[in-house]
Amino acid sequence: FTSTDGSTYTGFGIYVGVGVQEATLAKKLQYTWYTALDFVQLVRFSLVQLFTGGAGLDDISGPVGIVSTMTEVGSEAETASDAWSQIFYFAALLAVMNLLPFPALDGGRVFFLLVDAVAMLLVGKKVPERYQMAVNMAGFVALMGFMLLITFQDVFRLIR
Repeated sequence: FTSTDGSTYTGFGIYVGVGVQEATLAKKLQYTWYTALDFVQLVRFSLVQLFTGGAGLDDISGPVGIVSTMTEVGSEAETASDAWSQIFYFAALLAVMNLLPFPALDGGRVFFLLVDAVAMLLVGKKVPERYQMAVNMAGFVALMGFMLLITFQDVFRLIR
């Protein structure tokens, strides 16, 4: 038999492949949708690993670590186009993380909009703004404290 790289071999096997497909608008949208789902699964997997002990604080990066990683990726890319592609990929992943339903993130705001909609249906009133502000402030303080801890860790990691 002749393998896909042109060399000959003797044996049994199955070769499954996808031929080249035309990049229509529908195919591009399908690819974008599947990539977005991959990002959501990656964020979910990362959070599960973090909360179950599969990943620790050494595996987390804050702003300093993110910039360091992006610089490393950019300098190791073969072309400027590859570097920008990786940077945009990472930015899209961060955008998905911003949609987590945590107070002070955009996902927290969406969560409160859903809570308000349910409250309007059940009680006929929205959740008072002062409660939403208090929850968002507590979430913001927790998020900033966590970011401060991770930033110190990133700086010490760079120094070592």
